[in-house]
Amino acid sequence: MSLPADFVSAVNQLIPAQRRFDDPLSTLAFGTDASFYRLIPKLVAVEFGGSLKAEHGTGRNMAPFVELEWGPMPTN
Repeated sequence: MSLPADFVSAVNQLIPAQRRFDDPLSTLAFGTDASFYRLIPKLVAVEFGGSLKAEHGTGRNMAPFVELEWGPMPTN
């Protein structure tokens, strides 16, 4: 599976080369790093202007990122 070029470009701009794990062994070893899961909402909501909600029932998972996506107004 190849990733979209826009996504790869955004990741390359956000993460320095020495901090990226592109090879299979590093992906296996560091695949559970929580920083990756904090990066995804930033890429989706900020870089690409997308929505973090994709399916029914994901609200609790996305709650920490509502302010990131919509700004401070909805959480006041």
